[in-house]
Amino acid sequence: MSKLRVFESFSGVGSMSMALRNLGIDFELVGTSEVDRYAILAYDAIHGDNEDIPIPSKEEMLKEFEDKHIAYNFSSGKSEIPRGLKDIEKLYKAHIRSKNYGDIQLINPEDLPEMDLYTYSFPCKNISVAGQMKGLEKGSGTQSSLVWESLRIIEHCKPKYLLMENVKNLVSKKFKPYFDMVCEELERLGYNNYWSVLNGRDFDVPQNRERVMMLSIRKDIDKGVFGMPIGTPTTKCLKDVLDDDVEDRYYVPQPIMEKFVPNENFKTIYENDLEKPTDVGFIKKGEDGVQHQSNTVYDGNCVSCTLCAGDWKSPKMFMIENDKPIRLGGCFDEEGTIHQAGSVWEKNAISPTIDTMQGGYRQPLVITERIAQMVKVRKYEVDVEKLKATLKQAKKDVGLTINEITEKLNVTKTTVEHWFRQDECFSIPSEDIWLSLKELLKIETDEFDKSIMEWEVKPNEYDISNRVYNAEGLCPTLTTAGESGTKKIMIDKTIKPSVRENIEREINDIANAEEGKIYACDCENSWQDNRVGIEVSPTIRARNSHHCVYSDYKIRKLTPKECWRLMGFTDEDFNKAKDIGLSNTKLYERAGRGIVVPMLEEIFKNMMLNEKENEND
Repeated sequence: MSKLRVFESFSGVGSMSMALRNLGIDFELVGTSEVDRYAILAYDAIHGDNEDIPIPSKEEMLKEFEDKHIAYNFSSGKSEIPRGLKDIEKLYKAHIRSKNYGDIQLINPEDLPEMDLYTYSFPCKNISVAGQMKGLEKGSGTQSSLVWESLRIIEHCKPKYLLMENVKNLVSKKFKPYFDMVCEELERLGYNNYWSVLNGRDFDVPQNRERVMMLSIRKDIDKGVFGMPIGTPTTKCLKDVLDDDVEDRYYVPQPIMEKFVPNENFKTIYENDLEKPTDVGFIKKGEDGVQHQSNTVYDGNCVSCTLCAGDWKSPKMFMIENDKPIRLGGCFDEEGTIHQAGSVWEKNAISPTIDTMQGGYRQPLVITERIAQMVKVRKYEVDVEKLKATLKQAKKDVGLTINEITEKLNVTKTTVEHWFRQDECFSIPSEDIWLSLKELLKIETDEFDKSIMEWEVKPNEYDISNRVYNAEGLCPTLTTAGESGTKKIMIDKTIKPSVRENIEREINDIANAEEGKIYACDCENSWQDNRVGIEVSPTIRARNSHHCVYSDYKIRKLTPKECWRLMGFTDEDFNKAKDIGLSNTKLYERAGRGIVVPMLEEIFKNMMLNEKENEND
């Protein structure tokens, strides 16, 4: 089998090439067509060979970009060419190495090399339910109408195979006539068309991402036996792509959490061990608490909804199992703005469709169980009393006042005052100021250096008196110690049916509960024995009581890497794109504009089988 010559138009990060590479197919990239600056950079980072490219003058590079519309934003009508010379050179090298022809509208087909496979994932902006819905009529000037530019190239180059990808709405009632026109034109040009709506979740990717895929085969080599792959529903769910250790910045802050409004049946997620996905609730907006599709929070024990490239009107965080959407709720930012991706998912589910929305809380959110809190602690114990005496004597010896020390060290007066207190309000100087303080006070001893300056990070350990035990085990010994003594607490996660009905009415209190606090759930009354709390139990009294603790959770965004995994991209490919300096915003965008790679792999497998059959004949 000869080497497959491939041309990727609307190439993005090169999902098509990823699939061919992963299958071990011998192919040669003969060209790409892309104008997005960040897509060009990412494509080169992932697929490039770091070939040294001769650099022309700045003026020549800028003219090359201008002539091919490189880094031109058609939505805004503005150029996004970088300003710095190093960034211009970086973009130029990526452009040349990826054999990029730029804007497809400007390509002269006679300038193109011979090709066996032409791929065209033309813009969906004007046909997506989350987009402008202006259509793809030939000559309309919409971005989606660029499909006709692909047909112009196809007519001249006549590749063996054509692979098209776009959103499911392309074959909806509104746009199916235009899709039929494209198919008829391809038939006129000498191709047989095989198309189907495929879903990413059927190709080992935990994302509900439906896309129209069409492989067109030139009639002179087609035997009419090609079939689109069917796939098998994935057994994976969101938790299979989630990292355990995620930066705090991805977690929804308390002000947003407080706007989370769980549905009444949210409790079934925990009571039924996630056997059945449920509509959990939503994040209320303003005083009226109006519920919108985009602010719903869904159970993750199901297949995700589609991650799309649309605006806030599209659902973002509902879960799907057996083709049925299950809603949990949604989130707003601090200004109460609804976001398309503001919904929240339980991690035991398939992801919704990843979109190209960026920033804020527009990215997919997942509900997770509470993770161990990591705290910074000292490696060595500080001899507090000795340190107090040392600081007091040193201050006296140098004759400096509190105000003088404050001015020289550029810290607050209150901070300095606490260094020289002799009571329980004494404060150990921080590690970043300790050496400066020693020099100022002429402290020569090093005996406090390690204990003050060396720290380690480890899971937070609750004091024995605050430990909480599972109700399914034996209760620890109850003691007669006072408030400062040892109190072993056993909690009941099963919540009795007689209490459950009352809990439903005040479930919002539980959702907003802060760690370590007890919240009344108004189970008939507000007595202590009817309260439902989180983490720390109230004091056990010498009477029959029913302390109930509801399962705790957190809400966080999916990270860019997790979104790439939901597209079937490898971590290696993600890291290559990240290492060139792409922001999280652009990394999210690249995922939303990608194509599910395992889906492409199955199509290419069938295509290559067709190729072998032709060669055998």
